[in-house]
Amino acid sequence: MRWKFYFDKNGASAHFEMIVAFVLFIGFVTFLMIFIRPTGGYVLQSAVVDSLHNSFLENTQTNLTKIFLRADYFISDKDCFYVVLDKDFLGVNFDGMKTYVKDLNGNYRESDLVDDNLKINKGASNEVDDTCFRVLVSSVFSNSDIQNCERVTNYKIGSVFETKIISAELLEEIELEYENGYDGLKEKLKIPSAFDFSIVSDSVVMEKEIPESVEVFSGEYLEEVLYSNGEIINERFVMKIW
Repeated sequence: MRWKFYFDKNGASAHFEMIVAFVLFIGFVTFLMIFIRPTGGYVLQSAVVDSLHNSFLENTQTNLTKIFLRADYFISDKDCFYVVLDKDFLGVNFDGMKTYVKDLNGNYRESDLVDDNLKINKGASNEVDDTCFRVLVSSVFSNSDIQNCERVTNYKIGSVFETKIISAELLEEIELEYENGYDGLKEKLKIPSAFDFSIVSDSVVMEKEIPESVEVFSGEYLEEVLYSNGEIINERFVMKIW
């Protein structure tokens, strides 16, 4: 009889411990639900912010090719010279592209790109640094109409670097769309109709009033912006979704 009573006591004790453990578990889960928000909504809206960033780049970026050129043009007695850029050898498509050229002294040189022919105006001096040029090739530039240039065959092309970069011109266009065609821009940027958005940087402000009752998710992105004067500036873009 004592053995049976002792067994029942242990069984009751084990049952009580299970109840306590269950109550503690429920309390812990309740605490998590109250004080720690489920991540599902955050993941969804964070994904929308990243999607906005990607769509924004797709609609504002342009191709940019950087070329380092050294050309011995002093043999020419004309005001300009040109070299033939072998686009097959360089692996670059120059169709519809224009150029912006500076020598190593930082002096701007008028230039023109016709087919594979890169034309560059001579500088005022005959210093060694004047034989080396940094050439930017993109659709955002405006070329000069240079005629009667002499061909130079003694030249070397150094590094050729291709990339995509935000165009300041396209950035201005999308800012106008935000002001005058917001719904159409939302569709272009593939933003769900249930959301609103804003994009603010050092050069553009695309911003709407945000209601106090909504939750805002944002992301910051550092991007390079190419201007028509050849400048490349790092700008911080703050994108918000609510």
